[in-house]
Amino acid sequence: MKICCSAYLLGAMLALAPLPALAHSFQLGVIVPLTGPDSQRGTEALDGLRLATRERDGHPDETSDGHLGGLDSHLRPIDSARASSAEELKALVAERRLDLVTIATDRVDAGRLADAFADPAMPAFCPPGSGPVPIDDLEGAGARPFATSFRGEFGYPPTPEAAIGYNAGRAVDAAVRELGGVTDKAALVRLCSRAE
Repeated sequence: MKICCSAYLLGAMLALAPLPALAHSFQLGVIVPLTGPDSQRGTEALDGLRLATRERDGHPDETSDGHLGGLDSHLRPIDSARASSAEELKALVAERRLDLVTIATDRVDAGRLADAFADPAMPAFCPPGSGPVPIDDLEGAGARPFATSFRGEFGYPPTPEAAIGYNAGRAVDAAVRELGGVTDKAALVRLCSRAE
């Protein structure tokens, strides 16, 4: 009888215990110029990335900035104008609790930034890659669906910066979707490094 009661009590306690939360969202740091002479470029890049977050997996009553890789994504812009080196950008990123970082500007050397982010204490770094939208031909057939969607969403024609932001979002989407989450930093970095 004593064993039966103990088993019942243990079962009841387990049934009432909270289940571990499954990660269904992540914090994405986005390095862009937010101040100074290039701030408009930063806004355009963020708009391009926002378009990528709105293309798939949306649902009613969203509280995130959109979705990348099937997960709610929360965009956290980081002002590249506040840093003059990859190490200074690394320090700005380290101030925040981020799961992943991308860059949506061509004014920062992505290679040097990737080296700075090799530190295991830093979030995974996902550069934009060449992406599905050709930055140098926004009038061409390859960019037409993007250009139409972008203009419809934001009311102005896309710029090369908007294409960089969009390509960055698509690179993050592909890596996170293939991995199914953002907890394995090494796998994310590997998947992001082959993004196109």
